[in-house]
Amino acid sequence: MKFACLAALATLAALILGFFIFFFQPKTIVGSYKFVSGDSEVCRPSDVDFSGGEIQDFFKSAKIVSSRLIHDEFDLAPCYLEGRLIHQLRICSWTLRPDRIGTLECAGDFQYLLIREQENIAPQ
Repeated sequence: MKFACLAALATLAALILGFFIFFFQPKTIVGSYKFVSGDSEVCRPSDVDFSGGEIQDFFKSAKIVSSRLIHDEFDLAPCYLEGRLIHQLRICSWTLRPDRIGTLECAGDFQYLLIREQENIAPQ
């Protein structure tokens, strides 16, 4: 009888611990987003047709880069997706361009993010 109670208690403790680890682990959760274009003849919604899962994967995997790198090495498309997400327990605003160049702004902290072609995220 004692063994069964101890086993049940250990199982319950493991479930509670698992719940707290899952619930409080920093995650990236993408909210709503919209298409924005500076030139609708050059850039259309189909050019930035990322799913919520792909956007989430981008912000989990992308590397922080300098604005100088973006300026010197890339011609930015005139369209992008923009939205809000929860990233590492903070509410943030983001953009993501067709060439997988993004920005993330959380509480005044602004970052450029990039996934190069060879590091491309898998489609969902």
